[in-house]
Amino acid sequence: MNKKYFIAGIFLLAFALPLWAHPGIGLVQDSKGNIYYTDLKQVWKRSPDGQLSIAVPKVQTHQLYMDAKDNLYGENLEYEGDTKKFSHYLWVLHPDGKLETLIGPKQAFVTHDYSLVRDSIGDQYWVEQARLSRFMKETPDGVVTQLAEGFFNNLKWMYATPEGTLYFINANALYKIDSTHLIRPVAKSLPVTTDSFAFASPNNDLMGIWSDYSGNIYVAVFSGQLIKKISPKGAVTIVENSQDGWSPTAGLFDKKGDLWIMEYNNRNEVRVRKIENFTGHPKGSSTKQKVILTIAIFLGLVSAIAILRFSTRSRH
Repeated sequence: MNKKYFIAGIFLLAFALPLWAHPGIGLVQDSKGNIYYTDLKQVWKRSPDGQLSIAVPKVQTHQLYMDAKDNLYGENLEYEGDTKKFSHYLWVLHPDGKLETLIGPKQAFVTHDYSLVRDSIGDQYWVEQARLSRFMKETPDGVVTQLAEGFFNNLKWMYATPEGTLYFINANALYKIDSTHLIRPVAKSLPVTTDSFAFASPNNDLMGIWSDYSGNIYVAVFSGQLIKKISPKGAVTIVENSQDGWSPTAGLFDKKGDLWIMEYNNRNEVRVRKIENFTGHPKGSSTKQKVILTIAIFLGLVSAIAILRFSTRSRH
């Protein structure tokens, strides 16, 4: 295997494990308001009236991309037991319902064949891993450039904003590549863990990344059953908690500003739900965090009272 594609091989080897080991993050919307999402067996379509149907059957795709003309892109990744190798192909579902294979099938992880991390004009982004991690970009007309490079040994998911700013997760932190091609940290220590989803840590503690129309970035904390928002100034807040054995893996904002969340549970089930009039205001954290916060406030008050009493005695 070519060393520069080793990182892709390591990521996707996990895809052959049970579903809970590596859920999908593919969640997109077309111009008509239809939602498409993956459950790693097929791609589902949810119409604006809530009707569900299978848009693309029998495909294992972890990511999806919707272009400006409502063409839906995904892949199919398979492990071939006879050859003990992975194969994949890139497909596109056109608005008229025609399903077309664009690349492959061919052996995966040998060369860079395609990426589903794309911006609004179709630029593709991926990582080549050798001694350094090289972050690459390819335009729709085939021009390949290197955006940046650095030492990263635990890369996870990437996200390109519609304008083409690249974000990525390494270990427990979120980074971005700015307009000068410098890699900058955005937020650190993002993961938290609940008892129900402790199995997701550390490999799949942080999953999908997305943005809103105000420049805020959101990260699905799969191990903690919550979503964190990172403001343009770097402030991190919890803005949504999943309940009843579900946890988020991806999200998106529609044109109305409503938040759509894709969630998995540990029974290999997937659902999508909508939060209307999403405000993005901080929400309550876990019970453990609340207890810690309450204790901290109490200790702070005790300290303040002690200092006040000491100050009063000193005057007499």
